[in-house]
Amino acid sequence: MKYKTNAQRAEEELSGIIGADKHIYKPWQLEDYTLETVHLQGTIDDFMLLFDCANYTRPKFEVADDTVYAPNFFVKLNGAVEGFELDVKALSKRRGDIVANYSSFQKMATAPRHRPFKGRPEWFTEDDRIDVAAALKKPLGNIRHLRPAYQKNYLMAINRVLEIVNSDDFLPSKPTGRDVLETLLFNSNKIIRMYHNFDYQYLAPKFVVTDNNSFTISTYAVIRLLMMHALGFDVVIVSKDGYASIENYLSEAICDRHFVTEKERVYSKVLEGRRKFQRKIKLGFGIAAALLLLLAMLKIVIGF
Repeated sequence: MKYKTNAQRAEEELSGIIGADKHIYKPWQLEDYTLETVHLQGTIDDFMLLFDCANYTRPKFEVADDTVYAPNFFVKLNGAVEGFELDVKALSKRRGDIVANYSSFQKMATAPRHRPFKGRPEWFTEDDRIDVAAALKKPLGNIRHLRPAYQKNYLMAINRVLEIVNSDDFLPSKPTGRDVLETLLFNSNKIIRMYHNFDYQYLAPKFVVTDNNSFTISTYAVIRLLMMHALGFDVVIVSKDGYASIENYLSEAICDRHFVTEKERVYSKVLEGRRKFQRKIKLGFGIAAALLLLLAMLKIVIGF
């Protein structure tokens, strides 16, 4: 026998009302919803304006039929990116649970160390897709601590990665389905932890990697980048030298590219703060110099 208190019934009624018309939701109210990502494509100004905005303020954010549509970016920035990098470092200090800032691809380029599959899993179909319902009944390594709905969405995201890998948008020789599965299920703990902290309506997790080396990146790094994008993360690659990296693997239909010149330098909160501080210092020195001059003049006058 179960009995719901008046407070519990009121809470459930409130949960049904909140968000129905105003698109305002309580924290974690959407955690049981199916995640569908919406790839935002636009100008560099669009990107900079929306990058650190909550998802519910972004275009195309929507909640309908038990599905949350989460808009996100997959972008390569070349050129004058110093200010953007400084802003991301500042953001990562405040929100290290959902913001990662890597100085190179090295940490994410490693091949799977744990390879449990000796053959094709019974829940992995012949056309390289996960049978999500069947897979959820099996041990799935590192995603088991996720909420049940997040486990389901994680597996659905792997299917989206597999679709891209097997399409014409993935340009070089393609990794095997086993490579994709073992990389993302057993060898991507950072991604899993960040996804665990993702409340769909608020700030999207962000992964920013600096690419200032003229080296070919690993296929495993690309698999992980695609997975983060499929999970609703903002994925950004920055290169002041404009070296080709992700361009060698993915078409522009998957990853947008922007080149920023010094004249078009991206607005930076950190650099703007520094400029304001420098102006205050200069103003302070100017006032101090004027006071010293006035004092000197007074001494001369008094001396006479």
